[in-house]
Amino acid sequence: MGARPVVRRGRRRVVAVLCVLGTVLLALGTVAGVANRQLVDGARFAAHADEVRQDEAVARQVGIAMTEAVVRADPSLSAVRPLIEATAISVVGSPAFTPVVEGAVRQAHAAVTEPGSGALVLRLADVGAVLAGVVATVDPGAAAVLPSDLDVTLARIGDQSFASGTIAAAHRVALLAWLLPVLALACLAGAPWLLGFGARAWRAVARAVAASGGLVLVLAGVGAVAASTTATDSLPGALRAAVLHLLAGLLWGPGAVLLAAGVLLRVLAAADGAVTPTSAWRDWLALRPASQRVQALRAVVLVGVGTVVVLRPSLAVQALAVLAGLAVLLLGLGEGARVVLRLEQRRRTERTRHPRGRPSETARVLTALPLLVVVSLVLVLAVPSSRELPALAEAAGGTACNGFAQLCDRRYDEVAYAGTHNAMSAADEPGWFLAEQPNGLVAQLDAGIRVLLVDSWYGQATTTPGQVTNASDVRALARASDELGAGTVQSALRLRSAIAGTPVGPVEPYLCHAVCDIGATRWETAMAQVHDWMLAHPREVVTIFVEDYVSPDDTAAVFGQAGLLPMVATHQVGQPWPTLGQMIQTDRRLVVLMENEGGGAAHPWLLQGFDQVQDTNYDAATPEQLGCARNRGTDRSQLLLVNNWLNSFENTITDAGRVNAYSSLYPRLETCRRERGMIPNFVAVNYYSQGDVVAVVDALNGVG
Repeated sequence: MGARPVVRRGRRRVVAVLCVLGTVLLALGTVAGVANRQLVDGARFAAHADEVRQDEAVARQVGIAMTEAVVRADPSLSAVRPLIEATAISVVGSPAFTPVVEGAVRQAHAAVTEPGSGALVLRLADVGAVLAGVVATVDPGAAAVLPSDLDVTLARIGDQSFASGTIAAAHRVALLAWLLPVLALACLAGAPWLLGFGARAWRAVARAVAASGGLVLVLAGVGAVAASTTATDSLPGALRAAVLHLLAGLLWGPGAVLLAAGVLLRVLAAADGAVTPTSAWRDWLALRPASQRVQALRAVVLVGVGTVVVLRPSLAVQALAVLAGLAVLLLGLGEGARVVLRLEQRRRTERTRHPRGRPSETARVLTALPLLVVVSLVLVLAVPSSRELPALAEAAGGTACNGFAQLCDRRYDEVAYAGTHNAMSAADEPGWFLAEQPNGLVAQLDAGIRVLLVDSWYGQATTTPGQVTNASDVRALARASDELGAGTVQSALRLRSAIAGTPVGPVEPYLCHAVCDIGATRWETAMAQVHDWMLAHPREVVTIFVEDYVSPDDTAAVFGQAGLLPMVATHQVGQPWPTLGQMIQTDRRLVVLMENEGGGAAHPWLLQGFDQVQDTNYDAATPEQLGCARNRGTDRSQLLLVNNWLNSFENTITDAGRVNAYSSLYPRLETCRRERGMIPNFVAVNYYSQGDVVAVVDALNGVG
């Protein structure tokens, strides 16, 4: 008889050791998983690096350092140092540099984490020319004495011998991201196995899971406190603070998930009737701890929290908001668990009660739910893929047309559509210099854009991954210089030359802003994405307006290979357009317009753009120059394109916010409607995310 209590005590000690070990392993595994998913993955790492670059303190210190370099190169510029410094800080922190920064960081990341990624020379060339172009806008006199070619080498990486340590570390992190959580779950599985699948065992597992979440949250809190207390009056300090703040932010979510799963599991452990939900909560929270040790620990925590509140009130407010949200989440989970437990207890009262320590099948299933949450978190963090899941297809039925039933009976030319100028030029896609939209075509369609204005050119891939060239095309250089300015184009080309590759492979159609070297997207790939989006959204009518420098035959081949030919619509000039409902019913709901050369008899669906469309001017430098007079097209053209952007690449985002605002855009469109006697069908803007273009279009249509 005496041996059994000894055995039980021995098992409990083993369970305690396994739970402590599982807690530590699960917390470390979560941290490794976050590092694996957010830092080892090149695309996410580049995005985080760019986020640090745009941090206010970092941008300021980098701008100051750049200013010092410029002034050292030409001491006479010290007279306008404040001007140069303010401009440099603005340039460094601008989202316009996101494509350049992310592209360079991805290559550098590959060089130090992937074996065999090849030699890399990373240079930020022509910083002086970039600054000169910006300063010229502010003070032409200062630009006259600014050095025209300041070559600042950031890093030169030959072979990868220097990176052997980082490559090995990346592989270790990827290994630990799944190995540590698996070992943790194996340790936590020991409690039910040794104690039986009763409330005591599940309470032990619950404490371990919640404690691991608590450890991760404590680590995030320490990082946040360290970030807020780090001096940012130097570049190393600013970088340190920004990185700590970023890393702390990445840990809050996984830590909260683990803590919530542990608390929910603790409450559900009461499902066997041994512990009521109320007592489970009271025991868990330990509002009145009997142990002096626990009471002392609580005193230390309260003193520490109070100190942070006094010294760093802003940080305390942020932490309080996170804790309040977490508390609401836990209360919601607890209330749901209590309802389920009451139903379970009522069922037991009506039937034969289960023996103590043997939960019902319902309790077993409910207890497994939090564990599934933990396992799902582990799987997500262990896979560093940055690919997005495809959008879910809309129901094939429905009555809406482009989102509104009222539009179904209106002809295509009686409806207004939100459009994007240079839609392919996306800041969140690699390689685009001076982007004019925040993200790619699919994201634009998801946001409500229905007209995509793109430029098609022939380009050739190079030995540098992701880089395309047509710099030898004199026509492309002339076109880009006309639109962007010769100085801007040359600076961009010098920046790209830092990682230039040798042209290889066939010449193919690309979407480029004239010069593919400063940004290109393979046209067939982009159209395949549009095809998939349209299949997933069967009640949407989309228009693609192409400034075409690719032949009609090759253009038709692109659309055919992308699978879009069954969806294209044809239309004769002067004939009535079909209604949106008719276009959707026949699945001829993709309108393709060509600026320069239509498809003729061979490809009648490649509509000659300015036979069908009349537009407004597209070369305004100020909002006052945005007029409504006809620019291209004829009196017979049935569609109206309103070009609503300013040609100022130094202030693209700011200008977009000004002219896309409802208070600016809607009155202009109503003026154009009155003066031209037709609804503005295509409303084309830069940076559609700035302002209210979709809301304005809904107002024009009288919907929404």
